[in-house]
Amino acid sequence: MLKYTLDYTCTPAANPTTIFQVLAGSAVYVHITGIDLSLRGASPATAPVPFDWVVQSTAGTMTSQTPVRQDRGLTKTISSTCTVNATVEPGGNTPTIWVCSLHQQATLYWRPVFPIRLEPSERVGLRYRSSTYVEVAFTIYLEE
Repeated sequence: MLKYTLDYTCTPAANPTTIFQVLAGSAVYVHITGIDLSLRGASPATAPVPFDWVVQSTAGTMTSQTPVRQDRGLTKTISSTCTVNATVEPGGNTPTIWVCSLHQQATLYWRPVFPIRLEPSERVGLRYRSSTYVEVAFTIYLEE
């Protein structure tokens, strides 16, 4: 099992902004087995932040990261990559896998009954839309 954790500050954005993307390795399938999403908003009166998880056809311009292996005893090379903080948005944001609006003082622990399966070289991204600054703590759980 692999895990990637991100602390991110969402800046105000009228259009959807990608904060995280997973790219399956060229010869492996990736199963997304869980997502933790927590917001650290200051006011209970602030509007919820909409998030969506979408299939993306291009990488955009983002910073590359490597997921962390949960089981340190395994020696298999990690083929998948994660990217964060889009400065140029990825393209082809369809289809949408799921959508949620999360209150700025809430946490979401999402564990699908059946993991989301990515085909080799397939990408998915987490996007947000917010009119205010909000701090996000995000963790994704993956299996190759």
